[in-house]
Amino acid sequence: MMVIINLLSNTTYSIEETDIPDGYVFENYQINEGNINVAGNKVTGTIAAANKAYNLTNTNKYNGYFYVYHSSNNQVEKVSITDNRVVNGKFDLTKEVSKDYLYGGYFKAYGQTTTSDEDIKKLNYIDGKAKDPKGTSYTGSKATAWKSVNAYTDNGQESFKPQVNKVYYLKEVPNTYLRPYMEIVYDTIAPGHPVTNLYILTAVDDANYSSVSLSPVGNAKLYSRVAIKNPDGTLKKYINAKSEFKTLPRGYTALLNVKDKVKNHSDFEFIPTFETLDGVKVNGVQKRTVAFGNGNFVPDSNGDSVAPGLHHTDVNI
Repeated sequence: MMVIINLLSNTTYSIEETDIPDGYVFENYQINEGNINVAGNKVTGTIAAANKAYNLTNTNKYNGYFYVYHSSNNQVEKVSITDNRVVNGKFDLTKEVSKDYLYGGYFKAYGQTTTSDEDIKKLNYIDGKAKDPKGTSYTGSKATAWKSVNAYTDNGQESFKPQVNKVYYLKEVPNTYLRPYMEIVYDTIAPGHPVTNLYILTAVDDANYSSVSLSPVGNAKLYSRVAIKNPDGTLKKYINAKSEFKTLPRGYTALLNVKDKVKNHSDFEFIPTFETLDGVKVNGVQKRTVAFGNGNFVPDSNGDSVAPGLHHTDVNI
């Protein structure tokens, strides 16, 4: 509380609120009598009469900010703790993923070597995008990879409770390569060229997924490189994530051999499902339906397999 006495009538005064605790913002000034003018955190008024006490009260409200760093574009989103997206103190980070990306978890630190959380909070924000004092968009540092030791273990969807002045590093994974496809191996010597192996493949961007499945088919194993071989043991092709999934800078191929489906000529459908280190299950963007005829290779004019051999359809979800 501040008390000022012995001011003459018609004295003009000015007060500005400058020392506001973290998590609070100025809301308003109120006076018991007379008129005041408020501009931002500053109030001005005039002592209208002598021998009269003027009680000026300022009110702050809890309205701090937290920050969401988007790995897809190296931008920082500034979010009010009172934003309508914060419900019962919880904020669903999975819904903040940029267009054409999928949720990849959130982390204590991206691994910047030149920019700290404090530096991020000092940036100017224009339309939700962070700019440095020269107006340059924030880019951070890509010198280090996302590290599993920095992953938050609390769930970014169900139990995430943002705190004022904290920066949360949101990993966003391109959806263009989380699309399953098939690699078919035919026996080119046997009559009818029957299907002998059917491999289901997708990819992950790095080791920060705790599991990947091709549901409802089964759990897939992760490989840095896989060799697809012909029935006679000769090499058909090598597959690695970077070459096969073109938008992938690094990563692992998830592969499942569905020999049981081949043996039984069973039609089936599947979709990749990934689990992040903070426990969120994320579906891929494409479902595949596989249909068997007699299981033999029947090429069309392009040399591809068609019914009554083996064919597939893709459905985006």
